[in-house]
Amino acid sequence: MRNENIRCFFITPIGDKGSDIRRHADEMLELIEYALSRLSNYKFTVIRSDKTINGDTIDNQMHQDIFSSELCVADVSGFNPNVMYEVGYRRGAKKNIIIICKKGEKLPFDIAHQTVLDYDYADYESRQQLKADLARHVEELLKREPIVEAGDVPFVLTPPIIANIVKRSLNEYFQGNGNIMNLSEDIRRTAD
Repeated sequence: MRNENIRCFFITPIGDKGSDIRRHADEMLELIEYALSRLSNYKFTVIRSDKTINGDTIDNQMHQDIFSSELCVADVSGFNPNVMYEVGYRRGAKKNIIIICKKGEKLPFDIAHQTVLDYDYADYESRQQLKADLARHVEELLKREPIVEAGDVPFVLTPPIIANIVKRSLNEYFQGNGNIMNLSEDIRRTAD
């Protein structure tokens, strides 16, 4: 049995509180949590952008979650531009992603050739099948792909990260412990 907590980032349209979009996102979040709970050899935490705000901007937190989560499930139903951006961002990071979509939607070319788990949320049997399919796909991914270690996670050089690098380099310079030329080397080393 795995002791570590495996983070699963859920990409979905979120919508305004009380909207049909938000209700659907909440219901799908619960469905995914339930599907993953069926994998008793693992512990999961399913996260969504609107539920992980930690003082940073939502887009910085979202980028971090996309890169640092061991798993990712994306509901591309309706082809929301933000969802498609986040799917592309995850793909660009060369990390696994499980794509789900409402039945009957014509998938864009770049997604159509991938395995997509379709569902009809109004149909009980379809929801049950999606839960089983999600659990099976996640279990297969975990068997073949190593869990990402925190040190292996790429990140975006955001203004706060750059500010910390500059501050550290300037502090070393003014304390006589460094050379201002180390600044460009620090940035290059951090970006690698």
